[in-house]
Amino acid sequence: MKWQMQEINKELKNLHRLFLDRERLEAEKLLQRKLSSFDFLFLLTQDENFAWMRPFSTLIADVDAFLDEEEVPAWNIQDVRDQIVFVLQHEGSLIRDRIQSYLGYDGEFILAYSKLNALLSVVPEKAETELRMEAANG
Repeated sequence: MKWQMQEINKELKNLHRLFLDRERLEAEKLLQRKLSSFDFLFLLTQDENFAWMRPFSTLIADVDAFLDEEEVPAWNIQDVRDQIVFVLQHEGSLIRDRIQSYLGYDGEFILAYSKLNALLSVVPEKAETELRMEAANG
């Protein structure tokens, strides 16, 4: 199961990289100037206008920390899967809205998002697994 999570993490990081690349271009248009890597990092971490992007970056750190653990139980993988889905697809979040925007025209982004979702779809939801366990025990 850990290898599965490692593949998810790889695709999540790829999507995050693409997302940040696109958001940097949008920020440069908005600010009407080229941003250095340091300037963009400052905006991401300090500017309140970019606070909405922080959950995506935090998610990357959380998944990395999870994978650093020696044992990775299946139910924890399901929790991480649910966290990823929540951050990227939560109704009304700006992250979801921006992702949906990129999915409307960006082929590279569409491919990365599709790969990630294909990997996530293989991990059953925690509730589904709990129902199976109850049925087997009951």
